[in-house]
Amino acid sequence: YLNYFQKILLKAAPIMSAVYTLFLSIIILSYLGYYLDKKMQTFPIIFLLSLIFGLFLGFYQLIKITNAKKK
Repeated sequence: YLNYFQKILLKAAPIMSAVYTLFLSIIILSYLGYYLDKKMQTFPIIFLLSLIFGLFLGFYQLIKITNAKKK
């Protein structure tokens, strides 16, 4: 039998996954953009583009997971 805390964790798992996806997509893509900008000496062009793409990708995944949970 699941106790109360385990039930809460089971309900929260999809949201926690979406938040981790949001966080990691922003961090990884921003770092990649920063690295490429430093290598090509184009700072901050690629960094900003990859940051914006990471934000859109992360929020898309967050919305996708939360909408799937509602159905």
